[in-house]
Amino acid sequence: MKLSLLVKEPLCHFLAISALLFVVYDQVAPEPVAPSESITISDARIEQMYNRFEKLWHRPPSDIEMTGLIDDYLLDEIYALEARELGLDKGDGVIKKRLRQKMEFMLFDIAGAVPPKKHELQEYLEHNAERYTIPESYDLEVISLDKDASVAEKKAFKDLTRSVDDNSDFYGYRSYQRFSDAPAIG
Repeated sequence: MKLSLLVKEPLCHFLAISALLFVVYDQVAPEPVAPSESITISDARIEQMYNRFEKLWHRPPSDIEMTGLIDDYLLDEIYALEARELGLDKGDGVIKKRLRQKMEFMLFDIAGAVPPKKHELQEYLEHNAERYTIPESYDLEVISLDKDASVAEKKAFKDLTRSVDDNSDFYGYRSYQRFSDAPAIG
């Protein structure tokens, strides 16, 4: 009789369903990926820390200072790994800006860049002139003459077309102007 009372008890239902959920989750859930057990610091990284300290303080670091630099680097790496594992790097504007800044430093390393010489620029322009040439453009002024125009208007129109053919000014304007036919740079 006690077993039938336990089967009817809501607390027993809750415990049985909970246990079943844990078993199903254990079977379905992917295995967590274990982070790597060790962090390696290369000789080049240690040399970089040494040189940065020397450049900043104008003297080589002592053994204690060098150990502190290495410990600080290790803490940075540990916290960065844990933060990435927790997903703290996702959707963070500050991190995105910092990554952009690092990419720009990498891509536009000012110390290693040598500005081109004038003759190199001129040679580049000559080989790529079509990329920097602005096509010819014209400003057109359309003058129409009505069929029923008077003789004086027709004469004025004929004189105007003659002045256009001569490429001369008409009241301070030209009927067309050539804006460009040369490279924009040069």
